[in-house]
Amino acid sequence: PIFSRRLGSSLGVNILPTVGKLCNFDCIYCECGWNKDGKSDGKFPRLAEVEAALEEKMAKAAAEGTPVDSITFSGNGEPTMNPDFPQIVEATVRLRDQYFPDAKVSVLSNAVLVARKDIAEALKKVYNPILKIETSAKRAYIDNVRVWNPAATGITLPEQDAKPHIIYTISGQRVLGMPEAPGIYI
Repeated sequence: PIFSRRLGSSLGVNILPTVGKLCNFDCIYCECGWNKDGKSDGKFPRLAEVEAALEEKMAKAAAEGTPVDSITFSGNGEPTMNPDFPQIVEATVRLRDQYFPDAKVSVLSNAVLVARKDIAEALKKVYNPILKIETSAKRAYIDNVRVWNPAATGITLPEQDAKPHIIYTISGQRVLGMPEAPGIYI
């Protein structure tokens, strides 16, 4: 695990192809570079492989007394693009309960695939989904927020966006019917 200012001792999990970058966005500030430069081989680690590797790391950390505050899905692109993402989340929660029951499961995502029922259901099982929604249109942003949180009203945003990609952030919005979670950050 590495130390993260917001997540504590974070065990990072990359469920994307190890060669290159794979993402449905091409953000200018991305630490992984441009999609075209990444030359992803498209070979996703499958559920059994991820589960075995995660269990090995968690068992070792527990045996050595290494704390794990968060099991964090990020990696070199968008983690929800892995076809086994929902099943990987389930396996992760089970392993977390076995080895580090107080650890949070976190997912760093661009929220593009949250409209898919299987992805939304998987994110409901995650304690700390950290989502960013980018848009150049106020209306699209508001509609996306309402998909996640119909109670989100009274949001004030600039009438006109000056740049093509503006990151709007609303901290602490409880969404996906998760009253026990601190909230999804978008």
